[in-house]
Amino acid sequence: MSHDPHLQFALETSRRMLHMFVDDLTPEQRLYRICPDANCVDWLVGHLILTEQRFHALFEAKSPALPEGFDTLFARDDVATRRSEYGDTSGLMKLFDENRNITIERVSEFTQEELIVPLSKPHPRFSTLGEAAIFCSIHITMHAGQMSMIRRMLGKPPVI
Repeated sequence: MSHDPHLQFALETSRRMLHMFVDDLTPEQRLYRICPDANCVDWLVGHLILTEQRFHALFEAKSPALPEGFDTLFARDDVATRRSEYGDTSGLMKLFDENRNITIERVSEFTQEELIVPLSKPHPRFSTLGEAAIFCSIHITMHAGQMSMIRRMLGKPPVI
């Protein structure tokens, strides 16, 4: 049985990157939008948590319970993405970390053989468990790019 240490590296590195972009922001800064239709950091992190849980379902991993209404609060619709505030979001990164820990633990259990088996229902962006794990990491870095723009608009220096 051979496991892929590169997947764990990618998942851990994207988590660290997310923290670099979020941890020093104030609650007010996490709500800043670079334009009216852009997402704010709080919504992005909530979205990443929900996405991580969808990956758990694909990886057959048990997700931690989310606060009541979380899926509605951070949904991918015009209401959720345009809220002026999301309540107390001080625990979002902790909740993300709990979910990412589960992802890393589960992905590290897959053998090379399991990682290349085609999914029974391919996704438009990945077709195997290994590709799904890579996309899980890439997804965060894509949103970190959005956060980078928010940070620059707030006068923050680059973090990478």
